[in-house]
Amino acid sequence: MRIKRKQRERSIASIEMTPLIDMVFLLLIFFLLSTTLDNFRRLNIKLPSSQTGEKVKTKDLSIYIDRENNIYLENQIVSLKILDEKLKSIDKESISTVFINGDENTQYKIIIDIMDILRKNGFFNISLGVKSY
Repeated sequence: MRIKRKQRERSIASIEMTPLIDMVFLLLIFFLLSTTLDNFRRLNIKLPSSQTGEKVKTKDLSIYIDRENNIYLENQIVSLKILDEKLKSIDKESISTVFINGDENTQYKIIIDIMDILRKNGFFNISLGVKSY
């Protein structure tokens, strides 16, 4: 009489290829993008000079609003009407961005009114200032 032994099932060790291929693909994309963008920094360009060339003069304009809803432009308190008049006299081409920096307790309507005045006067690149953490 023969005793039958149970044969152990051998587990075959295998590595899942799908996640591995995904990771390799993501790394490939990352390195392709990072090296492509890096080439622009390495360009050594020396611009030619010109007698009639002009320097690009762009600056930012900041408008501040305090807790009492006072509006400051160029360190002077202005009303909405005066702000509108002063913005008409500013060269729009020389301003790249207008920053509105308001106190956290500033009325929302004041900010909307200022944004309307800015857009009416041709300033469309408007940013709201916040404190970073």
